[in-house]
Amino acid sequence: MILKEKMLKNDFKLPYDRALINEPNVKRYELTKTGRIRFSHPEGSHDDRFWATALAVHAAEKGPKPGPIIAKTF
Repeated sequence: MILKEKMLKNDFKLPYDRALINEPNVKRYELTKTGRIRFSHPEGSHDDRFWATALAVHAAEKGPKPGPIIAKTF
């Protein structure tokens, strides 16, 4: 996971927000019979900000490189 690698290398730090910092710590996962990983979180907790952060870091690292913006006329 890119987010974990970046955090271990000190290339990314979460802002001090108790709820955001706790979200990765309550993340649960299990390996299904088909070999896939299923993620979940305890009832009453949320993981949306965790996933939003992870996806943003991934997109910044692996997403398309910036280029010229071409406006289309309709």
